[in-house]
Amino acid sequence: MKVDFKIETWESVEIPIEKEAIVLKALTDGKIQTANDLIDLLGDDADYKGMIPEIEQQMLPVENDGQATIEFINDDGDIIFDNAE
Repeated sequence: MKVDFKIETWESVEIPIEKEAIVLKALTDGKIQTANDLIDLLGDDADYKGMIPEIEQQMLPVENDGQATIEFINDDGDIIFDNAE
């Protein structure tokens, strides 16, 4: 059995200053929606730093459109409890 908790966090990707205009344009055009989009755009010029653990926080169902943020799952993969609203 296990209990899963949904958290909210940020990812960090460092970019060279000379790529600032390219990244800003792609962001404002909606071409970058995820860290993966940024990495795909810049390739080796993107330096993925990972999740920022210092700012991880537990999510509440109200912050997740009423969907569960805690699930208690048995060994068969069945959810036997969740905190969905």
